[in-house]
Amino acid sequence: MEKEKQGGQAEEAERKRMEDALRVSEANLRRITDNMMDMIAQTDARFIYCYVSPSHRSFLGYEPEDMIGKSLLAFVHKSDLKRTVKMLDAFAKNKSRVKLEVRYRHAGGHYLWIESTGNILLDEHGRFAGAVFEKHDITGRKIAEMKVKAYEIKLRSLAAKLSLAEERERRRIASEIHDHIGQSLAVARMELGALRESLSSDTLRKNVDEIKDLVEKTIQYTRSLTFEISPPILYELGFEAAVEWLGEQIIEKRGIRFCLKDDGQLKPLEDEIRIILFTAVREILMNIVKHAKAQKALVSIQKQGRNLRIGIEDDGSGFDIAKKGFDISKAGGFGLFSVRERLKHTGGNMEIKSRPGVGTIVTLEAPLRRR
Repeated sequence: MEKEKQGGQAEEAERKRMEDALRVSEANLRRITDNMMDMIAQTDARFIYCYVSPSHRSFLGYEPEDMIGKSLLAFVHKSDLKRTVKMLDAFAKNKSRVKLEVRYRHAGGHYLWIESTGNILLDEHGRFAGAVFEKHDITGRKIAEMKVKAYEIKLRSLAAKLSLAEERERRRIASEIHDHIGQSLAVARMELGALRESLSSDTLRKNVDEIKDLVEKTIQYTRSLTFEISPPILYELGFEAAVEWLGEQIIEKRGIRFCLKDDGQLKPLEDEIRIILFTAVREILMNIVKHAKAQKALVSIQKQGRNLRIGIEDDGSGFDIAKKGFDISKAGGFGLFSVRERLKHTGGNMEIKSRPGVGTIVTLEAPLRRR
């Protein structure tokens, strides 16, 4: 009996020692979390706060007791709620770490960007029991990112406006050549024909014929120049016909087989989109001629809902797009970079797939009308 009593006292002493050690450990942990610069919070399985570090006061203006018992979601900006709920559901289901970047409401009413890293807490049965979140203020970084984003949007807008201004100037110059130089040359040819008929000397007739031939060649050259500067076909017959003409003029004249596949659907393109897509296709076809060493090129045009999808494929030398340091502006000059930025401005995009020795596929997507 004495031994049993002594054994019970020893067990009780060990239990008290462990409880004291646990209290000391919890007190130390609480002192650490209470004095951390970053915010620390613990929630239950429903993401209700059950512990909030005093550092929340410095960042968000709340006393810990103002937040304990309330849902984490009660402080999230309404525009971030759907995304936050989705990420938290996946976090609880997958039992993996989560990182959130959301706007939290400050006690003063304004919002701050807060980055939260969450780690799960499990009960004795391995079930999700809650989470511990480490949070810090990233408002300054987010403001800087938004400024960069705004500058990118402005640059894309400028690139698009530059493209349109360039095309308008091309069309104006082409019209000037056609309406004035072309017509003047046509009148000169007619006058030379009348002059030839009035001449009796064979030598003079021969001289007039030579001048007339030069005028004919100049007329043909001005017609070709007009099409190269700004093909009227783009405005008179539409985008598909203009792309086919591009293939004939740029690809086939260099000895490369060209094929155009069109789905036959009506594609009511807005003028701005049509011009941007036409200049994009022209730029890519020129790159095939300059760099691809291709035997054939294929362009496909498809209407997909309210979007237009253009695929440009060649069987040339290709390149390693996954190579470290690959830069789209280096791969195809400034042109491809400019194409991508102009497409993004309209709500579209450009994707490049390529492998050495296999060829390249460039996909352009753009809305029929700018959104």
